[in-house]
Amino acid sequence: MTKNYLKLAAGYIKKQNLQKYIDIILQYWKKNPTSLGHGFSHMLKVAVTSYETGLKNKYPQPEHLFIGGLFHDIYRPAIYASGDEDQRLGADITRKLFVANKISTDITAKVLAAIISHDEWRNLKDPPIFDLIISIGDKIVHDYSVAYNYVWAVNKYYKANTGKPVFTTHQGTLAVFNKYQQRAWEIFTKHPIKGTEEAIASYLHIYQTVADNYFKDKTGKHFFEYVEKVAEIYRNEERKYLQYFGLADNEINKIMKRYY
Repeated sequence: MTKNYLKLAAGYIKKQNLQKYIDIILQYWKKNPTSLGHGFSHMLKVAVTSYETGLKNKYPQPEHLFIGGLFHDIYRPAIYASGDEDQRLGADITRKLFVANKISTDITAKVLAAIISHDEWRNLKDPPIFDLIISIGDKIVHDYSVAYNYVWAVNKYYKANTGKPVFTTHQGTLAVFNKYQQRAWEIFTKHPIKGTEEAIASYLHIYQTVADNYFKDKTGKHFFEYVEKVAEIYRNEERKYLQYFGLADNEINKIMKRYY
């Protein structure tokens, strides 16, 4: 049974008085559209799952984890470059938004540290539990669309700037996902917490799905058609999530500007 993230999010937002954080990120994205795959639906799922993972691990302030999950990928350019994982700009954006909206220094410090580190603590003996829980929450909600939406966004960027896509086969998709996610397995192995098994299951399902797609279409004859189909599923979900929170079509179109 598919989890109803919208219903769960609505409950946690009301219980913990978190609506202002939803408003902050949506207002920012109306002026600074995010990339396909790292939009509101993904962020809200991570927020909900981080909150629930915090409860499982007896974290005293799960509402802070919700906020951290909501902002963890506020700026993620899909440009397939060595600096793609530099999270300083995302942290700076969040810092300015939190200062402008008078968010407490405690919450601000936690969220900024988690954004900047972005799993870089994985080799520490005792990593920050706040960062670890958000990391696991993020990985639990990963599915095959994460890989293909990244591919779609990168190809769009490269076609606009070079005239040629980077990814043309399922094998290429699997290779980049495998390379990028090696650090996830370090976390799963070195720092298991309640929820880690769910994250592992999600990752194994991604590998299996992309691998199955490769064996069905080794030459990539139908690759672009498949990627566009996945992108359209994400667009529809994103629109549903934004409508749920009361946004009008013109506001939604601003946020989803880079999705087409």
